[in-house]
Amino acid sequence: MKVVLYDGYDTIGGNKIYVQEGDNGIFLDFGHNFAKGGMYFQEFLRERSVRGINDFWKLNLIPHLNIYRRDLIPIDLSDEVRNAPNIPVSAVLITHAHTDHAGNAALLDEDIYVVASPITIALLKTSLDTGSNSNIGSEIPYYNS
Repeated sequence: MKVVLYDGYDTIGGNKIYVQEGDNGIFLDFGHNFAKGGMYFQEFLRERSVRGINDFWKLNLIPHLNIYRRDLIPIDLSDEVRNAPNIPVSAVLITHAHTDHAGNAALLDEDIYVVASPITIALLKTSLDTGSNSNIGSEIPYYNS
């Protein structure tokens, strides 16, 4: 078994824990790191959603892996992402409905299952519907069922 801490090990939140056994791998959470994100963004200065994962990638806010949704990879970033390590990921297990644990999960490839309790999914959906959590990485209930 292999365990890799991609984020969240030196701060509160931003959890991205990868567990691999043989050819199978899962993430435990894929959250938004507020400390790192706060170095670049604030309430009125957000990531450019029209650029997909570009800002997250270039600012090292997400791991440089080939595991992201193709529709969120801008053409000028596609070679860099394609050449990044492609680890096996079958699912991301969301522990609870806080952005620092689930806030970037919707950036992951649509073939990666999002697994959470019904209450967690309902809370994430409510947060998204009320506008209190509106970045492109938080749209879990709408892109994967």
